[in-house]
Formats: sequence, structure tokens, C-alpha cells
Amino acid sequence: MQTGNYRDVEYSRNTLAKVTAPFKDINIKKTDTGNLVINTPNLLFIGKMPDKELVPIDKLLFRRPSDNAFTAFGENSNGEIEFAFNPLFAK
Repeated sequence: MQTGNYRDVEYSRNTLAKVTAPFKDINIKKTDTGNLVINTPNLLFIGKMPDKELVPIDKLLFRRPSDNAFTAFGENSNGEIEFAFNPLFAK
């Protein structure tokens, strides 16, 4: 299951946000429709970022309808979801 808390490794390293960013997690929850929603902590960015919806494409691949960007999830050696790739900003 992809829901849970993830620590974003991409955060500002040149502003005051760098002090709080490593201590704030990105929270991903499942909706009633089977989509996922990304909630970001308030202190990670200046101002609150809007929640981002993820629509399932495949078991580990989701698409954001707002900008057609993709978010992928990765499993550890035990088959448990451990990583979220590009949850906030597309590359």
C-alpha cells in the first residue's frame, strides 16, 4: 500500500526552510475512489501547497491530473513500499 509518510529529499538548501524540511514528512492518503492525495507540511514551503491528487495507472505508477506528471513508488527487498519518486514536482 502506498499510503503513509514519506520524507522528501528535495527541499531548499538555501533558505530558512532547510532548517525545518528534514523534520517534516509528506503524507499520502487513499481516497474513497482509490486515488491517492498528497498532503505537504506547512513548514516545508512558504505558504501551504495545495493537496495533489494521484490517479493509479499501474501498481506502482500514478498520474497527477492537474499537470499530467507521474509519481512512482518503489519497493524494498521485502516487497514493501518504501519510496515515493517525484511526489511533488515533476522532472
